[in-house]
Amino acid sequence: MTYQHTQQPDEVVVFIQDSDGNRQPQTFQLCPLGVQFYSDRRIEEFELMEFDLHPAEESSGAADKPIKCTGAVVRCQEVNEDDGKYRIWIKFLDAPQETCDRLKCTARKGKHLCCFCENF
Repeated sequence: MTYQHTQQPDEVVVFIQDSDGNRQPQTFQLCPLGVQFYSDRRIEEFELMEFDLHPAEESSGAADKPIKCTGAVVRCQEVNEDDGKYRIWIKFLDAPQETCDRLKCTARKGKHLCCFCENF
């Protein structure tokens, strides 16, 4: 899965394997704990996924270097039977502290932090 934050601060696109990107709604969340996004396809719970997260820009100068991490699908819920969209929750596994720090910075900048992480 690839997460791409475009030049527009509120625009996020998620790519799963070779699929076309799915533009994410305002309810998209990303934090050091995991990610919650919307997809056109169902992903089985407990499936492991590798991520390449491409933020639009970072103050650390690491914008050309994607944030890499692994996560497990903890929930996949059909949003609406009529449009075939799924809301997917993924918990990051064993992310090093440097990765968590970059995720938090990126998510805070894009206003995608979950309510738990917003308080810390």
